[in-house]
Amino acid sequence: MFSVAARSIGVMGTTRSAFSISRIVASSRPLFASRISNNASLTLAQKPYSTFKEISVEAKKNRPLSPHLGIYKPALSFYMSGANRITALSFSALSLVGCVSAALAPLFGLHFDSSVALAYVASIPDPIFYSIKFAGAAVVSYHSIAGIRFLIWSRAKLLSLKQVQSSGIAVLAITAACASYLTFFF
Repeated sequence: MFSVAARSIGVMGTTRSAFSISRIVASSRPLFASRISNNASLTLAQKPYSTFKEISVEAKKNRPLSPHLGIYKPALSFYMSGANRITALSFSALSLVGCVSAALAPLFGLHFDSSVALAYVASIPDPIFYSIKFAGAAVVSYHSIAGIRFLIWSRAKLLSLKQVQSSGIAVLAITAACASYLTFFF
């Protein structure tokens, strides 16, 4: 059992014979006993392992190197998972900064009224205003719709590969529609 697993990962190659001979046979063969005690004359592959550390070091030498991530083509769900986490962090960070700045503004002599905020927003040129509004609407829309998709997955629905891919495309399409609506009509 152990020897099959050890042989498959390259831990015990030629040393298996040293462990498989019983003590009775080893004591009746002084030549074999002298070879075991004289480890300096053996090559590293023939030495019996005495510690777990030596076994793991030898096993690591025989393992192939893992391929780099550059050879893989990540699926759409890989990117969407990362985007969902990034949108959550950005939305949380911007909300926190906005709340803290509104709370601390009076301490620094700044007046943060709705009329001041409205005047500032009205002074922003339209292309920049709509770009910022679209980015904010896209973050909120994407995170919300991806969260609904996750809740559907939690109910063990839409879990086949084809359904995961099609629901991912649907989330992106609904996000674009919602973000456009919130940007230009809300």
